[in-house]
Amino acid sequence: MKTLFIIRHAKSSWANIGQSDFERPLNETGLKQAQKLSNNLFNKNILIDGFVTSAALRAKTTCEIFAKTYNSDDIVYLNELYNATSDELYNALQKFDDAKNNMAIFAHNPGISEFANSMCSQVNIYDM
Repeated sequence: MKTLFIIRHAKSSWANIGQSDFERPLNETGLKQAQKLSNNLFNKNILIDGFVTSAALRAKTTCEIFAKTYNSDDIVYLNELYNATSDELYNALQKFDDAKNNMAIFAHNPGISEFANSMCSQVNIYDM
C-alpha cells in the first residue's frame, strides 16, 4: 500500500515586505516547526522515501528539512505546485516515482487544504 503525506510549508517570514511571495523564506518559528515535525515522524519510524515540493522558497525549505532528517536527496521540485489548485496537485502525483511507497508532497494553501479534503470526505480542513 502507498502512503501520501500532505504537508503545508511551515511558518513563513513577512519581514521583507517588498520581497516576492515566491521568495519568502521560513521564519525562525517555521524552521523549528519543520525540524520538530520531521524529527517526530522519523523518531516514530514513519517512513518517507520520496519528496515532491513546490519550488517556492518556504515550501522548498520545509521539504529540504524533512529530506535531511530522512537522509534523502530524492526531491522533485515543481514550479507548478506554487499556488496549485487541488486538480494541479492531483496532476503532480504523476511525477512520483512508482517505486516509492511513502511519498510526501509540500505545497501551499488554499490548494493543499482543498486537496486533502478531496481525498477524505470525512475530514474538513479549512486552513492547513
